[in-house]
Amino acid sequence: MSNAKRHGASFGAVYEYRDDAGKPRFVGGTSEQPEAAYAGDFEKHAGVRNMFEGAHEAPGRAHVVWAAVGGGHCGDVEMKAVREAVCRARAERQQIRELAGAKPYSRHSHLLA
Repeated sequence: MSNAKRHGASFGAVYEYRDDAGKPRFVGGTSEQPEAAYAGDFEKHAGVRNMFEGAHEAPGRAHVVWAAVGGGHCGDVEMKAVREAVCRARAERQQIRELAGAKPYSRHSHLLA
């Protein structure tokens, strides 16, 4: 069931993972709570997991950089399109990788392993 149907509004958030120097390394988006997305990224993406290993662990590594709530004509489909556009723009501008589910037809899915 969609956020708009469950809660009467759509939700979108874009977040980044930053390295020890504070430079963004990965960007991702979610329609759910960002904490749930962090847990999924940690489980699925070795690059994210590697950032949390070592002496200087997790605090401050993940940052929500954009969030929005939509209603009326801005449903889940529209929010998804905006969220993906924000992720793409940040990834291109900062020259970092986008975290997204691997799609079998995507020529970039090998980068997500």
